[in-house]
Amino acid sequence: MNKPLAWTIADLSKYREQFTVTASAVVNSTKGAQASVENGVATKRNGNGRHRTEADKAVSFYAAHMHQDPIGQEDYWTVYETEPDNRAFASYHFMLLGAKSEQQFHYHPPAKGNDGKPVKESSIRHVILFPLWNQSKDEGGVTLEWFETRDTNVVNSVDTADYPYVNANAVAPKYTLHMPAGHIAMVSFGAGAHRFKGHALAISGHFLDIDTGSKFDPFMANTAGYKGSFPNVSETLSVDTPEHVEDKPFSSSFLHDAFSIHAQIMRNYIDGYGGKKLEPELQKQLVHDLRKSLAADLSPA
Repeated sequence: MNKPLAWTIADLSKYREQFTVTASAVVNSTKGAQASVENGVATKRNGNGRHRTEADKAVSFYAAHMHQDPIGQEDYWTVYETEPDNRAFASYHFMLLGAKSEQQFHYHPPAKGNDGKPVKESSIRHVILFPLWNQSKDEGGVTLEWFETRDTNVVNSVDTADYPYVNANAVAPKYTLHMPAGHIAMVSFGAGAHRFKGHALAISGHFLDIDTGSKFDPFMANTAGYKGSFPNVSETLSVDTPEHVEDKPFSSSFLHDAFSIHAQIMRNYIDGYGGKKLEPELQKQLVHDLRKSLAADLSPA
């Protein structure tokens, strides 16, 4: 995998209001969650006195379980991990991008196998993105930026008082992919410096985690900061788009419902195929199942 792959799941960008969040949910996810939930009961208004959107409710619900990644700076929640089999296991995680701060460029160095050699497949991430519109900033969507590196040297946390980081030289181009609010997509990428810039809820699948005895949970176990150079050339990624893309949300709670359904699909694939690389045909099937799930009527019964 020498550049990211991307697939459209559903293009609902013309229904931006379904994916619109106000300041309390996005600018500070923790404060927003606390302001939005009292004794487990959601309030009707946000901290600015405005009625909370359906997206606010979904974001606040997930944000209440999250904490900030000190390396990437996004909010995350490790939702599930399988039992290790010969040190190999799998996991998936929820992320909230663009909440407390922009995600920083970071790197996923491969973990080492039982033979002490790097296992490149452990760096691969499969991320389902639900880009949001930030009403308070009048901006939205999310952009993936990714580039390869060479001469990559990992400075481990045992060698520094802070967190691990890599020194590396960038390899051009920097691949970019922008997805507007409501354009649900999945992206897959391997080792390389990257960040998501903008606003989104996301589900990140790790199909091959390796137990390294790290003090970090699976989300951060082989994550390092990036201190290398950056490409001065950019290239836009193409997105695989199906012949028929769902063009309307089905209910006021569409974001929450679709996110929950896609999380369950990710869980099913993690349970079925976790502990090893997700092969290309299975990756295509995952995309197919994500698309197919939105063809169902998500309206309340």
